[in-house]
Amino acid sequence: GFLKQERDAVEQELWRLESCAIQSLLEHAPMPVSMYSEIQFTQHKLQTRS
Repeated sequence: GFLKQERDAVEQELWRLESCAIQSLLEHAPMPVSMYSEIQFTQHKLQTRS
C-alpha cells in the first residue's frame, strides 16, 4: 500500500506542475493551439491512467 500512496503523491505533484505549465501555455496560446494541446494532453492522461 505504501508504494502506491507514494506513487499517487508523486503523480499528483506532477499533475499539479503540468497543470500550471499548461495553464500558462494556454493563456499565451491562440485558441486552436490551446484546444488542440488540451485534447492531446487529456488523451495522454487517459492512456497513462489505464
